[in-house]
Amino acid sequence: MGEKWKKIFLLTLCFYFVYLLKRKYISTTNFQYSDFIVNFKYTINSKNHGFYHIDFSKLYSSQEYYDLIQCRESLKYDVATTICVNNIQDDTSISGDFWKNGVWKPDVLQRFLEFVKQNPDWLVIDIGPKIGQFTLFASKLGSRVLSVEPFHENTLRIHKAVRNESLEDKVILIQNAISDQSGEVLKYPRLLGNLAGNIWFRHKSPKYTKKDMENDKFLTETITLEDLIDVIPSKFDGTKYQKALIRFDIEGYEPYAFKRAQSLFNEMDVQVIFMEWMHFPRYVKYQHLVENMIRFLIQRNMQPYSNETRLDVSDWKNWPFDIYWVKIKN
Repeated sequence: MGEKWKKIFLLTLCFYFVYLLKRKYISTTNFQYSDFIVNFKYTINSKNHGFYHIDFSKLYSSQEYYDLIQCRESLKYDVATTICVNNIQDDTSISGDFWKNGVWKPDVLQRFLEFVKQNPDWLVIDIGPKIGQFTLFASKLGSRVLSVEPFHENTLRIHKAVRNESLEDKVILIQNAISDQSGEVLKYPRLLGNLAGNIWFRHKSPKYTKKDMENDKFLTETITLEDLIDVIPSKFDGTKYQKALIRFDIEGYEPYAFKRAQSLFNEMDVQVIFMEWMHFPRYVKYQHLVENMIRFLIQRNMQPYSNETRLDVSDWKNWPFDIYWVKIKN
């Protein structure tokens, strides 16, 4: 009976392959989906939700669309790297800024790279890399980077830049949204002017199904920070990472993400966290979540800084646009 069902399954698979060929969803030359993202999904320790791991060995758009993506070399900060951008008319604040100046957020990048250079044995975790500037620079300096980006157009550009720089062995790219719940399917909106930095914080409903994801590349499945434990890579020598630097840029959703962060912080000795801060004072009804996040970090001996100046925790509503947290030794 088992052998019979195995034959039926293989026959069905063959018919499905022929169907895809006839519909031109795949080609015999490069074996790719023509207009859809290729998602390599696997479950997390038998849970019902999954990661969408981007395979750098294959294209996951048509070759024609891939070739239209514009890229340029960055300015040099110890190293220079290729960065691929969105249409600069649609994404003026990140892609447009980078295309014009060769760098985005230079002061933050420089501080970030100082930590990366001084600590080559740390894992870099980039949550919300946008078009991948921080991911590409860190990996170009030799660090391994776990990069988690929900927006299809951004992951496509990171994919191209990583391949152009031959950094496939250093970057693990996951196309999921970080949230306080796993397994939700949400729409990631296209906000023109800041396409790479969309704020889905305000667009958490309505919910969709995994079936809907097959036909809409702007849908993404949520995972939590705790889920990342299952995709933490090993060092290049095969040993386990002990310490990490995390960069957050998820447009105000960080306090929700930290509701499910405890296991990750128990697993990894997080030394430094970079994050944007300008969203939090504006969301009055979410201030208790911001304060919970601050408390979570303070309890783990982390202190907030801006330009090497320690910030007053009680005055968090007046903190600057970008900050970073550093773990203080007892």
